[in-house]
Amino acid sequence: MKKLILAALIALTTAPALAENEQIVFSTPNLAMPFEVHMQRTAVQAAKEMGVKLQVLDSQGSSPKQVADLENAITRGAQGFIVSPNDVNAVSSAVGEIQDARLPVVTLDRSVASDKPVPHFGANNYKGGQAVADFVKAKFPDGADIVLLTGQPGSSSNIERTKGIRDGLKAGALNTRSSPIRPGTGCVLKVCASLKACCRRCRKNLRSFFPPTTIWRSAQLKRCRGRA
Repeated sequence: MKKLILAALIALTTAPALAENEQIVFSTPNLAMPFEVHMQRTAVQAAKEMGVKLQVLDSQGSSPKQVADLENAITRGAQGFIVSPNDVNAVSSAVGEIQDARLPVVTLDRSVASDKPVPHFGANNYKGGQAVADFVKAKFPDGADIVLLTGQPGSSSNIERTKGIRDGLKAGALNTRSSPIRPGTGCVLKVCASLKACCRRCRKNLRSFFPPTTIWRSAQLKRCRGRA
C-alpha cells in the first residue's frame, strides 16, 4: 500500500500545476473502517517523508459530504487531490470539477466513473476475487453453499472483487448467497446478524463464509463466528 501511495504522491508532485509547499488533499471514504485508517496513516507518513503538505478529509461514508469536501478544497486553493471515492458514480461530479479547474487528481484503491481519464493507483480487485473463488473451488470440488458478505455496494473495489468471485464460482457448482453490508458505526454488528441469519437458513449445508476483509479481522466478529 505504501508503494501505491508514494506513486500517487509522486504523480501529483511532478504535475506542472503543483508548486513547492502547496497542499495536497487526500479524500478518504470512511475512517471508521480499519483499512481506511491504515491507508490514511500510511499516506501521512509517506507525505512526511517526501516533505509534502497533506490534508486528510474523512467523508464518513457519505458521498454528498465527500463531494462538498472536494468542492470546498478547490475553493480553499488546494493544488492536488488524491481521492478514494465513497461511490464510483456519486463522486464523479466533484472529480470533474477538479479536472475542469486544471488541477491534478488521482484515485487511490477505489476508482471513479469519469468522462475524462483519471490516473488510478490500486490493486486488481477483479483478479483478487477470482483468486478467492479458486481457493473455494479447491476446498469444495463437489460444490457447496457459500455466503458472500459483500462490502459497500457503490465501492469500485467491492464491485470488482464481487464480480471476480461470482465469475470464478460459476464453473465450480457452488451456490452463493450475497448480503451487502454498508460500512459505518455498528457495521460489525450487522455482519454478525447477517452471519447468524445465513447460518440459520443454510443449516448444515453452509461450507464457507466470506465477509469484507477488514471486518473479518475484528475480535468482535470472531466471537460472533464462534457463537453462530
